[in-house]
Amino acid sequence: MPADELERWAVYHSGLMLKQAVEATDQQLRGADWLVKELTRAVGALS
Repeated sequence: MPADELERWAVYHSGLMLKQAVEATDQQLRGADWLVKELTRAVGALS
């Protein structure tokens, strides 16, 4: 594989991995937000 083709492949895959990491973090943040809302609601129901 020529060097320029290898470089393009590496850039493409690093971009793809970054995109997947950002999407996973976004899902985790939404999950954490939901958990905080549920806990707040539960604590509010107790008091």
